[in-house]
Amino acid sequence: MNMLTQPALKYKPPSERRASQMGAWRILWPALLGLLSFWIVLAAIAQSGSMPGVSMSATIVSALIGWIVALLISVQQGTIDSKLAIFGIAVLLLRIAIGIGHYFFWFDLSYFDVFNPSFQFSIDYEALSQGAAKVSDFWNSYGFAPLPSDFFDAKNSFLYPYFGLLFFIGGNEHFLNFGPFNALHNCLVALIAARFTFRTSGRAIAQIVFVIVLMQPFGIISTIQWRDSVGQFFLVAGGVLCILASPNLKGGPSLLLGAFSMMALRNVYFVNAIITFATKLVSSRKLNAITLASTLVIGGSLLLLSLFLTNSIFVYDLGSGNFSFNRGISRLLYDMVRGLSGPFPWTQMLDPSIGGREFFPEDVLQATFHLSATYLLWKSWRAGSLKLNDPTTLSTLVFFGSIMGAGLISYGHVTYVTVSTVLILPFIAHLTIQRFYRVFVSILLGLIAAGATWSALGLSSAVLAG
Repeated sequence: MNMLTQPALKYKPPSERRASQMGAWRILWPALLGLLSFWIVLAAIAQSGSMPGVSMSATIVSALIGWIVALLISVQQGTIDSKLAIFGIAVLLLRIAIGIGHYFFWFDLSYFDVFNPSFQFSIDYEALSQGAAKVSDFWNSYGFAPLPSDFFDAKNSFLYPYFGLLFFIGGNEHFLNFGPFNALHNCLVALIAARFTFRTSGRAIAQIVFVIVLMQPFGIISTIQWRDSVGQFFLVAGGVLCILASPNLKGGPSLLLGAFSMMALRNVYFVNAIITFATKLVSSRKLNAITLASTLVIGGSLLLLSLFLTNSIFVYDLGSGNFSFNRGISRLLYDMVRGLSGPFPWTQMLDPSIGGREFFPEDVLQATFHLSATYLLWKSWRAGSLKLNDPTTLSTLVFFGSIMGAGLISYGHVTYVTVSTVLILPFIAHLTIQRFYRVFVSILLGLIAAGATWSALGLSSAVLAG
């Protein structure tokens, strides 16, 4: 029976495995070296002022080489086998192709025919390329110098300069180069998740997790102009640093680096990092349940306060351009439904008047991915397979829960709710690819039926939104 199709071995806590000695940096370094390889190759082969096709080719080659470097290290160390490495290369290219095909289908077939293509769709989707171009232009004019304070976005103070590097080093401001860039980071998330699983649950489950995370719908439309694919990489990497940080003063540097990495996506995630580390600290010292519960309550209160202070619970009014707390209970519930199920009903994507409908399918599929993993995790808990007395297991679940909770009570974006889901996969008992996708298909069909029924009754999302 194939290793990927047979039920995974019974879950054992990390303390029972030699791989449990693998620290966070050993888990992360192949991915980090792959990223470094990407930037070195891009700087070497990119041609300033080239046509979009040449620029895209250079970015794809750079991403491919960076990914191969990370894969080769993981194969050599036994995390995955060579066949899965080849599969990983194919998935990277597939993600890039899907992104380019999506752009051609929905937006512009002439992208590669003009020297300086433009993208006019919605400010939400244009802001990233505009911000990255602003950063790149500054460095081209004044050298690779620190950026003025007004260059930094409130939510993503690190990611705009990081994306600006793509334009600056690549020598062009061709926005479809985000495709291979996003796809590379999505694939590296799968590698980190697999290596984290190798530490907690062994090689058999690590290979299963590698395949499932490679195929997650998150960022499958790779050319989307968003920060979330790259942001997921920094969040997951930061989460691993916080989860595996030593529960003492020696863990301070890893905690701080992990927290700042997580903040690349949202500033409020600094609090999530503290909650995760505090859970690890309390559970490692075998303190009583009351102390642990108190820690979680205090952490949750700090998270809620941080969401208020960063306007994350408020609603942005397009008319006035201001934030206001006008989310009644019905709107809050709607946002939570949307965060868990994706755009509801899904039939909205058939309406040309709905903004952003071109990207709705990915949200529906990613929400299904999240619900599938969460359901299987719940089944594992019901079966008594979750080792909640293990500090790594408990801190990972708190990390996941706090990220999901922050997403649900803030904007209700699918990406914010599901961005940390990949790290709970190692703790699902008897995980196989077939079992996961049986649940996935069942939930997806349920969401399709529910949305179709809702629309057939003549209702709309406005009924839920209030």
